Amino acid sequence: MIPSDWKETNFTDLVDLKMGYAFKSKDFVDCGVPLVRMSNLYQNKLDLKRSSVYLPKDYIEKYSQFRISPDDILLSMTGTLGKEDYAFAVLVPPGTETMLLNQRVARVRSKSPDDKEFILSLMRSRLFLNQVYSKPGGTKQANISTKDLSEIMVPCPPPSERSHIGEIINLWSDTIGVVERLIMAKNRLAKSLMQKLLFDRADDSLKISEIATVTMGLSPSSSNYNEDKRGMPLIQGNADISEDRRTISRVFTTQTTKVVEKGDIIISVRAPVGEVALADNDACIGRGVAGLKVHDKFDLNYIFYSLMSLESKWKKYSQGSTFEAVNSKDLKDFVIPVVSDRNYQKKLGDFFDNAHYEILLLKRYRKCLVKQKQGLMQQLLTGKKRIR
Repeated sequence: MIPSDWKETNFTDLVDLKMGYAFKSKDFVDCGVPLVRMSNLYQNKLDLKRSSVYLPKDYIEKYSQFRISPDDILLSMTGTLGKEDYAFAVLVPPGTETMLLNQRVARVRSKSPDDKEFILSLMRSRLFLNQVYSKPGGTKQANISTKDLSEIMVPCPPPSERSHIGEIINLWSDTIGVVERLIMAKNRLAKSLMQKLLFDRADDSLKISEIATVTMGLSPSSSNYNEDKRGMPLIQGNADISEDRRTISRVFTTQTTKVVEKGDIIISVRAPVGEVALADNDACIGRGVAGLKVHDKFDLNYIFYSLMSLESKWKKYSQGSTFEAVNSKDLKDFVIPVVSDRNYQKKLGDFFDNAHYEILLLKRYRKCLVKQKQGLMQQLLTGKKRIR
């Protein structure tokens, strides 16, 4: 039920739509006009560095009807049936260079310049997306058309209220963007400091087997798995690791095979190989991970963050035709540059633990902002909360 001074209207009453052109790959050049493809629209962000493709500069005039300008909204039109991996909406920011529109990407232009933020918010709302995801048929690929978009019905407040709704939601988006940039900056700084403080001052190189006792995981029989907290937590891979690099007690097992203790390092031995976490409880470990019990003469946090900073180095050790994996010998022989002074190790370990926690708090803050924004959008776009 919408307010009496609102109306329900077709989406295309508010916007002009243009589908992209099927540019030929033989026309691609090394430098020129960026071509926006679906791969450049991901998670509601425009990323021209993702699978970059360019066309000759004279194509701007030759294909002027497919030109993309600042304040245009772009929408990805193809994805996987049953998944929400399409219908990403992006507002082209001011100052962006002129681009061209590829097939299966739609250009959405607000009929009123004051409505662009409102239209973007509408396109990212469940009111809009639920209708979009109900459109495609078929068995695998989901394709939406301009006809599908023209059939979508949306609530339409008076012009002044549309403008205010867009401004408020945009303010939340800007705040989230600031937090995201802060997280990225702190991550870059942490990585740079890890290289300088953990490795550039290293005076020795040791194998993992010289630093810790290695326990390779062994999966219990699946008949012993349960979610009733009977037995021990079972750690098998990424699904059992939280964002803060701690284990999650998600699945339990009444059959104990290989065990790690609380505080031990968990390292993935299957894709993604080399990723590390800390055990939050005593747990049983499956075949996808191994446990490292760091020897007393080394600081745990120092070794943990050293391994974290070396995660990308594991690619050359990966093997297997079906999935990447490393064996016990590869893991035990993996070399880590270390500083011998344990007091220095502890200082570095504590420093990076604090830095990691600060980034984690920012990520949690971002999640809260996103959740609040989604709730506010629902209220504002349905008229349950009015702006006078």
